[in-house]
Amino acid sequence: MANKQKPLYFFLHIPKTGGTSIAKVLNRLYRSRYIPLENGTNEENRIAVINILKNEPNRYDVIGGHAGGFGIHEGSQRPVRYLTILRDPGARAISLYYMIMRVKTHRRHAQFQQYGSIEEGLTHIGSNLQTRVLAGIPKDTVVTAEHLELAKRNIEEWFDAVAILERFDESLILMRRALG
Repeated sequence: MANKQKPLYFFLHIPKTGGTSIAKVLNRLYRSRYIPLENGTNEENRIAVINILKNEPNRYDVIGGHAGGFGIHEGSQRPVRYLTILRDPGARAISLYYMIMRVKTHRRHAQFQQYGSIEEGLTHIGSNLQTRVLAGIPKDTVVTAEHLELAKRNIEEWFDAVAILERFDESLILMRRALG
């Protein structure tokens, strides 16, 4: 028999994709039934989600945050569906570079101050973060074509809404329809 329980939505917030704006919308829509996990490390947030799923599985309708990537559903007794927002990868990398340079408390700020140009800095940003997160693979793994296919399968099977920053207004309408 299929599980008829209302799903828990997990908003998978990928840095520098417009996720903070989506989180604000989710907060307005769900109020006390939404919990944002934005301030801890990915691992701290992942542990927080696991604890919520274990100890308070029905308290929230939506959990959101930086939690390392796809796979939160594996520890849940409640059905989990995903939401996310994506962005042009080059624009995302440039935005991340400028944020690191602007925020003196960023953990990589001192490192990036040493680079002589944006081009050099961008070589240290890393690549394929969106694919890595959607495929649920560790950060030190080299992303392959198979990982891209896995990310696409995960979107098809597990995501009820995938917003696109460059089509933000339309994405919000589609996301709202998906959430009911």
